Amino acid sequence: FPWATLYSKAASERDAFREMIANIGDHDSTVIDFPAQATEFLLSSFAEFGVVELFKEKGLRLTILLFPADDPTALSSLGTVVKALKTDVDYIIVKNPARYKTDQWDDLPLRDVLTAKGACEITLPALTAPTIDEVKRVSQESASHLTYVDAIAKVDGASAHELLHFKSSVFSQLDKAAHLLVPSPDAITLTDAPASTVLPEVDQFDPLGGIDLD
Repeated sequence: FPWATLYSKAASERDAFREMIANIGDHDSTVIDFPAQATEFLLSSFAEFGVVELFKEKGLRLTILLFPADDPTALSSLGTVVKALKTDVDYIIVKNPARYKTDQWDDLPLRDVLTAKGACEITLPALTAPTIDEVKRVSQESASHLTYVDAIAKVDGASAHELLHFKSSVFSQLDKAAHLLVPSPDAITLTDAPASTVLPEVDQFDPLGGIDLD
C-alpha cells in the first residue's frame, strides 16, 4: 500500500502514537491497523490524549472493528474495549467462522446490546484449502503478498470463482455498514449479493413432493 503512512512504534510508544493521532483528518476516511496485542496500550493512550474528544473537535467519528472468538482472552479484550469506549464510537463485529467459533459470543447479552446501539455484524465466508494454497502460490510467483481481490485474475478457474464469491459476500455486507466506514455512503456503488449457498429444506416424508421447476 504505497499511499499508507507507517508509524511503526505507534502501538508501543506514546510520542509515536501522539504524532499519528495529530496527523489524522487530512482524508475523508483513515484506516488504522494495530496489532492485536496492543489493546491495553492503545486504550490508555486514547484516554491520555483524549482521542475521542479530539476526533469530535475535528468532526471525525471512530469505528472500531471487533473480532469475537470463543476464547477467554479474546472475549476479555473485546469487553475491555467496549467498556472503555462505550457508545462514543461505532462498532463493526467481524466473525471468521473458518478460524474461530463464536457460539459463546452469540449468546452474550453484549452482542444484542451492541447491535441495538447500531453495531453491524459481518461474517467472512470460509475458503477451501486448495484456494488458499493457490493464493499463496501466485503470491510467491508475484514476489508480493496478494490480497484475495488481487489474486482473482491469477489463480485457477475454480479458485477464481470461490474468491469472487468471497468478495461479493463480504462487499455486500460492507455495503450495509457503509455509514460506519465512509462519510458519504450514497457515493458507493452497491455490490450484487452472491447467490445463496443454503440448500432448500426437503420434507423427509415426501422428498419428491412440491418440486416446482418453473
